[in-house]
Amino acid sequence: MTARAEDAAGNQSAQTGAMYVMVDTTPPAVTITTPIAGDNLVNASEDGYFNVLGNVDRRAYRLCNLHG
Repeated sequence: MTARAEDAAGNQSAQTGAMYVMVDTTPPAVTITTPIAGDNLVNASEDGYFNVLGNVDRRAYRLCNLHG
C-alpha cells in the first residue's frame, strides 16, 4: 500500500514508500477456567467469579462480552 496526501487546493505530497499490511482473520484461542463445572455454563453456584484466559498480540483489539 502507498499513500499520498492532497489538500483542498489540489497540492499533493510525495507518495510514501510501499507499506505491507497483513490481515489476520484467525481468532485467538480463549479458555474459560474454573469454577465452571465442565458444562461451559455459569450457574448460581459459580457466578461469583471465573477466569477468561487467552493470548493476543499487544496491538490487537480485545473485547469480552458476557451475556446472561
